[in-house]
Amino acid sequence: YANGRKTMNEFYLPKGKPAKLIMTSEDVIHSFSLPYSRVKQDVQPGMYTYISFEPTLVGDQPVYCTMYCGTGHSDMLATLHVVEPEDYQRWLDTGKAPAGIVAAAAKTAPGGGPLSMADKGKALSASKGCIACHSADGSPKVGPTWKGVFGKDEELQDGTKVKVDENYIRESIVNPTAKIVKGFAPSMPPFAGLLNDDEINALIAYIKSLK
Repeated sequence: YANGRKTMNEFYLPKGKPAKLIMTSEDVIHSFSLPYSRVKQDVQPGMYTYISFEPTLVGDQPVYCTMYCGTGHSDMLATLHVVEPEDYQRWLDTGKAPAGIVAAAAKTAPGGGPLSMADKGKALSASKGCIACHSADGSPKVGPTWKGVFGKDEELQDGTKVKVDENYIRESIVNPTAKIVKGFAPSMPPFAGLLNDDEINALIAYIKSLK
């Protein structure tokens, strides 16, 4: 956004205002699709593509990738929040979601009680797009699996080893290219400023729970 605000796997636009998205890819060809707004545009590495439209109805719209782009294709989902102009400006100024938009981590457990930290982390891993690159069951994806990774000694690209503890996970979330695991590309974007401390702690708790 013009003021430097960033989002991940969701974005906000004001109702009734023309919008222009400038897009590029960090890996392979994708296709950005907003079916409710009837717009679609390929997104390619090494170049910028554009899409212009005007959202006319308040509400959430699903965003899909309609180009088969690899094993994480089915997890490439996002949400467009179309809000009233005054709510948009408030969000732009403060970063606080408008009333009616509830963050995944704030939802309750099936029994009605509050979610545990690990459950909040699980919800965040879906809403923030982590599951597109990291599996929870040991299966290979773009990034290392989270299953059984906590407490493990990982070999890095420079041949050194690091123990996967809370500090390492936290650093890998906010500055993912600091210590890259051998065999994986430095393709993860930094989440510094996109997640608060509580959200990072919830993700750590979830990763620790995946034995």
